[in-house]
Amino acid sequence: MQDEGRERLKRAAENAGLTLHDGPLEDDEGIVEESRFADLVIVGAGLSFHEFSNESPSRFVMDLLPKMQCPVLVMPDDLQEIKEIYFAYNGGYSSVYALRQMIYLFPEFKRLPVTVLYVEEGRGGIPFERSLKDWLYNHFDNITIKLLKGDPASALMDELMPKKNILVTFGAFGRNKVSRFLRHSNAEGVLQVINVPVFITHP
Repeated sequence: MQDEGRERLKRAAENAGLTLHDGPLEDDEGIVEESRFADLVIVGAGLSFHEFSNESPSRFVMDLLPKMQCPVLVMPDDLQEIKEIYFAYNGGYSSVYALRQMIYLFPEFKRLPVTVLYVEEGRGGIPFERSLKDWLYNHFDNITIKLLKGDPASALMDELMPKKNILVTFGAFGRNKVSRFLRHSNAEGVLQVINVPVFITHP
């Protein structure tokens, strides 16, 4: 995050009575150790210990995320007010876990509209749709469930790229990037293309 965004975050944390540890860490091991005893790690998408890295998200951030031991909020440099939650749902435990953790950490977001995105690769509809709706309506009032079709990565990119003022939640940011990360959550593609906050967990 840029300095202005960091200062805004500090002020918001102080006003909310939250403890914010904002300090230089020498390597990724230091960040992982901090995450073990944290409720949330907020990281700028461009964070890198390499002077000449200009990727967003940096390769450092992409390698760091699977190691984290608490939820992570990846922030773009261009901070915007969050007005809607987009919940990437794949029918699995990890995607619901991500939204549950977001609710626990940001209860004020319950007033926001929520759009559930599910990419249907075949037939059969949304897994556990009735249970999902029942659970969501216990926490949110304004819910939309959107069924997308086609390749999951492409469908999610097409849906999310034009969006502003949203927060996207993903689960299953596991250590096996091929099977758990790219195929199931598509979080890497989102981080590389869209410029909105992304909330990621891996139980």
